[in-house]
Amino acid sequence: MWDRELWSEIAQNIGKNKLRTLLTAVGVFWGIFMLILLLGVGNGLSNATLENFQNSATNAIYVWPQRTSLPYKGFQAGRRISFELEDVEVLKSEIPEMEYIAPRIQLGELSCKSSNKQESFNIRGELPDMFFIESLELVEGRKINPIDIDEKRRVTVVGREVVKKLFPEEREAVGQYINIQGKDFLIVGVYRKESSIRMGQGNPEEDVFIPLTVAQGYLPVPNIFHWFVCTVDPDVDIKNTEEKIKTILKEQHQVHPEDKSGVGAWNMGDFFGKFQSLFAGINIFIWLVGIGSLIAGIVGVGNVMLISVKERTREIGLRKALGATPGSLIKMVLLESLVLTFIAGYVGLFAGTGLITLLEFILNEFNIESNYFKRPEIDLSTGIAALVLIVIAGILAGIYPARQAANMDPVEALRNE
Repeated sequence: MWDRELWSEIAQNIGKNKLRTLLTAVGVFWGIFMLILLLGVGNGLSNATLENFQNSATNAIYVWPQRTSLPYKGFQAGRRISFELEDVEVLKSEIPEMEYIAPRIQLGELSCKSSNKQESFNIRGELPDMFFIESLELVEGRKINPIDIDEKRRVTVVGREVVKKLFPEEREAVGQYINIQGKDFLIVGVYRKESSIRMGQGNPEEDVFIPLTVAQGYLPVPNIFHWFVCTVDPDVDIKNTEEKIKTILKEQHQVHPEDKSGVGAWNMGDFFGKFQSLFAGINIFIWLVGIGSLIAGIVGVGNVMLISVKERTREIGLRKALGATPGSLIKMVLLESLVLTFIAGYVGLFAGTGLITLLEFILNEFNIESNYFKRPEIDLSTGIAALVLIVIAGILAGIYPARQAANMDPVEALRNE
């Protein structure tokens, strides 16, 4: 029931000492404000990271050859193994959960020429499966296809940055030729890639892809490739598949089963899991910091309520002498504490949410893009959790002062000067 007299009295008591009330409210305001602000910024970092992972295959495994560290079957330690295309067929036949496998030749930075420009770009020999593994969006033309591989066609798919640098005045790059180390290649496709997660350094849109069989012609030893990336069924344990791949390759190349250095591997699933754990830890830390700040505010509210009860000792004694029940006194003090805490907390929630909304508006309005910070936001569940936290804080702040008021001896209270 709405008790107008009670609420009027609460408002009067809160307003008696405006400066003291304001300074106390600042503690609660700051705790909620910082909690919301940190959560919004944390969500911005998390959104950017998750979006980058969405643009990459989180079920991908990267595998490369290394030097052996143990002697085995007559071979000395320190032998460098090389992957061959035959290894790809063996892996496909023995690991049914494998979806795609893309062996790769990394030719490195090579000179590329157009009719009037020359730049150096990262040249990679690829098979068609690569386009199913990496999040490459074609903006012009087509991908490398099996016919390009079989016929060793000199065709290439290039990134948008390559086009901008070699053909700054051309509207379309498909159909143009670039010269790579003295050999002409026809551009058949142009791609874009937004993800910042990649193996290697540099801008992902500055890569030049050519058929793997053509790239092998640049190597002193035919039929080999440098490393490969594969994807597996999302329902399969990616770590287990990684171990199966390493075991098969060790058998193929006479590497000791216990050799930790012969075959190197890294999977995106573990990397993704570590990021998820990291952001979960960051969120826990943010809540702990916010709650810690709020506790400081609660202590302040509790102290103010104790002072208020002390100042109103004779009034409370008179109320009890006239028949006021302990429950009514507890209700009065708790509501006063709750109102003070709720108003300060709600203003902090509003200010924090407003600042996060303003930050998001600025990023969108001025087209500020970053691979590390996107869409700072506060979701409904976070807002509700913050409000619940405010209510709990108000109740906790008022419990002890309320009990002090309820347990007060009316005779002693009335004697108080």
